Amino acid sequence: MDETENKEVTPFLLKYICPDDWSAEKKEERPIDAEEIIEAITDGKKVEIINAVIKGAFILKSVNVEGEITIQRTTIRGPLDWSYSTFKRVLNLVNSTFETDATFASVKLEKDIFLNNATFSGIATFSDITVIGTFCSPYAIFEKDATFKESNFKKRIEFNNSTFKGEGNFASTRIGGNAYFDETVFDKLAIFNGTYIEGFAFFKSATFKDVDFVNARIGSNAEFTSAVFGEAANLIGAHIEGSVTFAGAVFNKSTSFNSSQIVGAALFNPTSFKDEVDFRNVRVGSNAEFTGAMFEKNADFSSAQIEGIALFDPEFLFSLDENLRNDSGRLVEFLNRNCGIKKGKTVGNNDLSLTLNDEKSKAILKSDVFGTYEFIVKTEYDNVNIYNPATFKGKVDFIGARIGTANFNETVFKELVSFNKAKIKDSAFFNSATFEGEADFGYAQIGSNAEFTRAFFNESASFNSAKIEEGAFFNPATFKDEVDFAHARIGTNAEFASTLFKESANFNSSHIGRMAVFDLTTFEGNTDFINARIGGDAGFSGVVFKEQARFYGSQIKGNSFFNSAYLFSWDEILDGDNEKLIEFLKLNYAIGLVTPDIEKSDDGATIKVTSKNNQIVLVLYNEESKVRLTTNNKTDEFIAKTENNKLYIYKSTNFGGKTSFTRARFGGDARFNGTIFGNNVIFQDTFFGTIYFGEPEEQEVQFQAKIDLRGCIYDRIDPVSFWKQLMQHLGPYDRQPFTQLEETFRRAGRDQLADDVHYEQKSREFTENITIQKPGAWLLDRFLWLLTGYGVRLHYLLLAIVTILLIGTAIFQLEGAVKLDIQPPFMISTQVTLSCWEAFWVSLNTFLPIEIPSGADWKPSSQIIPVLGLKFTTFATFLNLVGWILVPVGVAGISGLLKGSK
Repeated sequence: MDETENKEVTPFLLKYICPDDWSAEKKEERPIDAEEIIEAITDGKKVEIINAVIKGAFILKSVNVEGEITIQRTTIRGPLDWSYSTFKRVLNLVNSTFETDATFASVKLEKDIFLNNATFSGIATFSDITVIGTFCSPYAIFEKDATFKESNFKKRIEFNNSTFKGEGNFASTRIGGNAYFDETVFDKLAIFNGTYIEGFAFFKSATFKDVDFVNARIGSNAEFTSAVFGEAANLIGAHIEGSVTFAGAVFNKSTSFNSSQIVGAALFNPTSFKDEVDFRNVRVGSNAEFTGAMFEKNADFSSAQIEGIALFDPEFLFSLDENLRNDSGRLVEFLNRNCGIKKGKTVGNNDLSLTLNDEKSKAILKSDVFGTYEFIVKTEYDNVNIYNPATFKGKVDFIGARIGTANFNETVFKELVSFNKAKIKDSAFFNSATFEGEADFGYAQIGSNAEFTRAFFNESASFNSAKIEEGAFFNPATFKDEVDFAHARIGTNAEFASTLFKESANFNSSHIGRMAVFDLTTFEGNTDFINARIGGDAGFSGVVFKEQARFYGSQIKGNSFFNSAYLFSWDEILDGDNEKLIEFLKLNYAIGLVTPDIEKSDDGATIKVTSKNNQIVLVLYNEESKVRLTTNNKTDEFIAKTENNKLYIYKSTNFGGKTSFTRARFGGDARFNGTIFGNNVIFQDTFFGTIYFGEPEEQEVQFQAKIDLRGCIYDRIDPVSFWKQLMQHLGPYDRQPFTQLEETFRRAGRDQLADDVHYEQKSREFTENITIQKPGAWLLDRFLWLLTGYGVRLHYLLLAIVTILLIGTAIFQLEGAVKLDIQPPFMISTQVTLSCWEAFWVSLNTFLPIEIPSGADWKPSSQIIPVLGLKFTTFATFLNLVGWILVPVGVAGISGLLKGSK
């Protein structure tokens, strides 16, 4: 080496600077001996080595290095061990290469250290070092294991764009400032167990294979934006004093955040988890955002605690109405995270297609390699926008979780999801969420409203013993399997309008603090409201119960509406009421009509609603009293009513199966006007205020089977004329429904109706063979029916008495029929003929059980009555016996005693 040109040695300096144009071979031919450098350092000289090769063992252990050390763009051939040394000044190793192991164990650096673009070909050991200044190592390459464990960095550390090809170990390291690992690559295990970063931690676009952050602590924010985790990621017990961001990150294997604590927000919007992820016992002090996140397998949030909002809403991707070149950044990011496409380039033979469904409600992305993804399409401000929903493809557990506000709008749950015993402090939003597997909200607690508007439940759903402090909104929702709301408590309103229950629905012992709204809902399976409590009104207008419906012991404090529900105005179609019609068709006929064509025939009797592959026809018939709706596989009928010169369409409430309101309590009015009971209905021991009935139409009967009113009590029935249909369908027979109805009418001053009910009761008892158990009872029943109309038709008895008295009058007018009761001795017995009036008084006096002055002077004779062959005295005896029977009966009838006779 030409030392006069490239080397400078003074009492304070050792300097080697090889020209930049020297080739590697030339530098190899003129290496620097490590011993020379060690001696200079030991002597406290400043050392500056640039663009050189150092040969020999570079051992500098337990040395106080006073001078500044600069070794740049230099290759160090031999092993390096500077353990336990102290560097008083800046240590600059930029662009240097360490071809064998480099050991800096327990080194103390009182100033900065620069390892920019350094390459460590052997094992790099920085364990237990102390750096008072900054540790700068961007773009460094660690070919083998690199350990920084138990080190203490007083200020920041920088590893941006560095590569760790072996294990990177930062266990129990303390960093006093920020830690920069942006775009750093860890090809093997990265260990940050017990690491404490007092400032910010930046791992943006970092790439990890396996990584451990067990019990790591970060004093401020941590950013893992677009980071890629190739293998397991373990953050158990990590503690982050600020917020953490994993936006755009990809977790390819199992991930655990178990028991980690995040004081600020946790941002995973969006993030892709391709394997199982564990968030059990996680604590987040602010919001946890998972907008558009993708969970390919199981996700466990059991006992997690999120103080702010848990946000799982959809992620905006792009607008179809914009130039994709200007609006495709998010789509490219999605393809990168989920389809392996980087910067618009496909991987392998990976053709992609994006198409809209017929209703323009979904966009389908198909890939030959990565399968199918479904996006949400929304029309907003005249733009067609594409959203990526948060999706859970595996089982999801939020068991026992504590959440401030839960936002799961339009989230897709492919398998079982459980919020059992979860506690949500404020509201829970699951609007338009899709539950393809079982959904378990049993014993969940929601501090405000629970919104499930347009939610879809494909399998069984349980809200058993759930507690919602305010309102529950399922208007509408779809339950394709069994649903259980038994023992659920809803503080205010429960709204299920237009909801579809395909299988059984259980609301047993549920408690609704205010209104329950089920208008236009369809229950296709068995429905139970046994012992349910509703604190306000209950709306079941236009509801269809296709199978059994049971309201045993239910209590409704307000009014109950089981009457017909208004749908739309026939006359206003094409003139302003289209939206109501379209909304009704969407909710009840499973068709998505985006921009349908609506036509009305010239005669106004037919309406056609048409969109692609769908057509619905509505036809007025039966003198405009009915509407028939026909679609591809279904025909339904509705009621048409003319009100205020306009034609309105209504849907009746229909009970298709057996129905029971046994022991139910209705605190207000109960309206069943227009309700159709297609099977037996039981109101046994039921209590009403005012109960309203009425034919749904003139052509139909409200009760098409039996009605059981045993023990049913009510204050008033309306309309009063409806009582006949009630009694006609009564079954099994019991006296109480009649007596209740009779008493109701009498309290209302309608005595004639009350008498009619009593007569119907007694007639029904005879028809049911209730009074023919003994011959005597049969005779008494026939006697009271014939002569008194069971005590309410006393004119029958009057007619009979008058007829008998007239017969008696005619008999006693015959010659020789009577004689004086006391005949004077001087009178000669002769034949006497009485006048009509005198004969009447004799007939009446004989008939009455008591003697009256009129007619008392005459007594029947013992002569024979012509034609009859009876003595007048015998006839008088019969007449007297009849009077003894009929007069008491008449007195009993007038006093009302006969109305209570058995």
